[in-house]
Amino acid sequence: METLESELTCPICLELFEDPLLLPCAHSLCFSCAHRILASSCASGEPLEPLPAFQCPTCRYVIALNHRGLEGLKRNVTLQNIIDRFQKASLSGPNSPGENCRERPYRQSPTMSGADRIACQFCEQDPPRDAVKTCITCEVSYCDRCLRATHPNKKPFTSHRLVEPVPDAHFRGLTCLEHENEKVMKLRKLAQQVANCRQCLERSTVLINQAEHILKENDHARFLQTAKNVAERVAMATASSQVLIPDINFNDAFENFALDFSREKKLLEGLDYLTAPNPPSVREELCTASHDTITVHWISDDEFSIGSYELQYTIFTGQANFISLYNSMDSWMIVPNIKQNHYTVHGLQSGTRYIFLVKAINQAGSRNSEPARLKTNSQPFKLDPKVAHKKLKISNDGLQMEKDESSLKKSHTPERFSGTGCYGAAGNVFIDSGCHYWEVTVGSSTWYAIGIAYKSAPKNEWIGKNSSSWVFSRCNNNFVVRHNNKEMPVDVHPQMKRLGVLLDYDNNVLSFYDPANSLHLHTFEVSFILPVCPTFTIWNKSLMVISGLPAPDFIDYPEQQQEHHCRPQESPYVSGMKTCH
Repeated sequence: METLESELTCPICLELFEDPLLLPCAHSLCFSCAHRILASSCASGEPLEPLPAFQCPTCRYVIALNHRGLEGLKRNVTLQNIIDRFQKASLSGPNSPGENCRERPYRQSPTMSGADRIACQFCEQDPPRDAVKTCITCEVSYCDRCLRATHPNKKPFTSHRLVEPVPDAHFRGLTCLEHENEKVMKLRKLAQQVANCRQCLERSTVLINQAEHILKENDHARFLQTAKNVAERVAMATASSQVLIPDINFNDAFENFALDFSREKKLLEGLDYLTAPNPPSVREELCTASHDTITVHWISDDEFSIGSYELQYTIFTGQANFISLYNSMDSWMIVPNIKQNHYTVHGLQSGTRYIFLVKAINQAGSRNSEPARLKTNSQPFKLDPKVAHKKLKISNDGLQMEKDESSLKKSHTPERFSGTGCYGAAGNVFIDSGCHYWEVTVGSSTWYAIGIAYKSAPKNEWIGKNSSSWVFSRCNNNFVVRHNNKEMPVDVHPQMKRLGVLLDYDNNVLSFYDPANSLHLHTFEVSFILPVCPTFTIWNKSLMVISGLPAPDFIDYPEQQQEHHCRPQESPYVSGMKTCH
């Protein structure tokens, strides 16, 4: 009978099956226990929603549920019938467990009337139900419902002596009348604690199963979503288990028990949670640039936790509010999946400022560096021999022009400079964006003009004598700036050997400098409408061009600009040329 009882016991509540379900894996489970498993799978505080599946507590087989939930599973009717017969045999049959410890039915006196029926001493309802058994061990009479609640079919209750209901007078000598009610109350309190412990054990079993399942999760994102909640529930279960220690020592047969979650808690606390990496830092002092490339270098504090980097860049438009620029992500270029801590971006505009951001990425998230402003170098160029005057000699490297009356006669084309009193040449580029700087070594030449011009500027006259060109010019000891055939003197050291030219096309500015003395000479404000080309004219000697240079540091100092500040209203030109005072 004991073997049969173990076969009829639910693995969750450890009681005889009640309304058993027949699972697809051939195991059985109480309907109420299955419902508690589904309820415990939901986070506390959330509404109970139908779950698509749960695991068999015996074999871990996944039980799939349809839209009906538990109602869609079959009832184990045969098992329920066996349990009913077993319970009847346990209570009154001759083959019940602990038969040698149970008394034969107590024969009531023939004179005992219906009014003398024995009431249950454990019932809380009024009036109490009729008793069906009296426990000699407990010295209490029970109705059928209270007997099942207080005397489950397991030790130590199977050794209790149960007889037919006996009046109190038959064992008054065994019971102290003063403490009889106290004993019943202790029994009730103990029964309630047993029920609480059983419910806690059920919840703990499901929680442990859920924690074990999450620890096997390979998806880091899904693990992070559920691990925190499970850890909190484990901590709460550990704290609440201390409250469930029985505080009644009814006799030496009962011991105090508490669920030990220390192993599970230690496992969860020992997990190494991955966090998003620290933001990297762009090393501007290590970054390099050419006229169309920028190499960005950066460092990161936790390189070993970073999966890859992402480089983002866009043209810096001078917006004061960088947040608005960052939010307009459509204008940003992105280079993903960079494994090293440097990258070279090709195909950039020359003489242009860019904003760069570096994003460090791992499975937990990403963080951006602070924005870094980097600039490509000026557009390099050479003198174009195809448009140079026939009496100019252009060096093989295309950087020097020299008057040479004895040079071979070249064929005349419409593109060539053809002035009779001047000899002109132009660079081989047309500039329509960016900020560019170049210098011209004038040497001992005393008659020259240096500046920019549209392609449409006439080739048969000095540059600066038309509305399509802007120049700085020297005529012996006279230094002037010229545009549209209007000149303005400029105060320059007579021994100046180099002239610096800064073209900021995007901001409509053309400036001239004395780089040897860090002096600003003059600035044109021009509303450019077409691409411009560097242009050069000489009457004697030679010029040498050095292009693709970064702007000198002194140009970035506002006090240098203010020293030679020009007021547009004093200009005699309608072209917007500034006048120096």
